[in-house]
Amino acid sequence: NLLAIVPTKTYPDTEIARTVMSAFGRYRLLEPESLSVEVADGRVTLSGSVPSPRAKREAVRAAAGTEGVISVDDRLKIAA
Repeated sequence: NLLAIVPTKTYPDTEIARTVMSAFGRYRLLEPESLSVEVADGRVTLSGSVPSPRAKREAVRAAAGTEGVISVDDRLKIAA
């Protein structure tokens, strides 16, 4: 049994990227200027660096919880 999540409304990729970046600003552990968000057909790719594993989880959670996001490809690095 495979489940697929199909959005009932489509969102422009630029709107999704803007909303994800805005969501990062609500987390004190995240520095939006050190993160990059790319969106293609609702699929989000996160890159850049974060200060800790917790910050990484928060970034992924923020992106995944954004309306219109189908999947999140986490390419974030934890800064040494």
